[in-house]
Amino acid sequence: GVQRAYPHMVLDWHEIVNDELDGKKYAISYCPLTGTGTSWNRELPGGTTTFGVSGKLYNTNLIPYDRKTDSYWSQIGLNCVNGNLIGTEAEVFSVIETRFDTWSKMYPDSDVMSLATGYNRNYGVYPYGDYITNHNRFLFPVSINDERLLAKKRVLGVLDNGSNRVYPLDLFDAPKVIEDVLGSSEMIVIGSKADNFIVAFEKGPIQDLSTRSKVMYRCRRVDFCGRQGVKTAHSLATQGFSQRSLLRKSAA
Repeated sequence: GVQRAYPHMVLDWHEIVNDELDGKKYAISYCPLTGTGTSWNRELPGGTTTFGVSGKLYNTNLIPYDRKTDSYWSQIGLNCVNGNLIGTEAEVFSVIETRFDTWSKMYPDSDVMSLATGYNRNYGVYPYGDYITNHNRFLFPVSINDERLLAKKRVLGVLDNGSNRVYPLDLFDAPKVIEDVLGSSEMIVIGSKADNFIVAFEKGPIQDLSTRSKVMYRCRRVDFCGRQGVKTAHSLATQGFSQRSLLRKSAA
């Protein structure tokens, strides 16, 4: 299939890209203030839409809006929070966030979004200074101050029907595999800090198309894919694992 990369130097400035790949119409959204990125379906009840930046924030997180109904969506909550589609859950697609050198090793022939966007931006400069690494700097207030981790620590966030857990990248100073349980779901979390990689797989029943088995494995959230992790993930794929979606959180 076709792979496509979206540079941070574009998303840091524009935050949303509306695109289509292999017949799937989707929006890539990235909030530089919370470090969260995801991709969701642009096919909504009532038809196809595009998403834009509303200019509004909730707990310093991006609030996109869909141009068809003018409804507001929570980027980190993955649902519509205001408008005709309020309560609608976003259908998310699989994406991976990593460095470009890692991406190039994984997908050397992939498409890459051009910097020729038609806008006059200095894409070589991060627009928020030391914001991404300064744990004490916030441009807007947040309602919850959770001191268990420093505010800008990079983590993998896993969400499963009301149960939530984060896995700090610092846990993976050495590449490792963690077996865990979240709610009623059994998970395997794989990561390597050196390779900028964390991925979580969930074990659960999926109807197999063959007659051999009715148990396969699926992924809830993936993030930070790197060299060592790619080998592990590909090995898991041969055992019936598949990747689905991403949520990255690097700020409170």
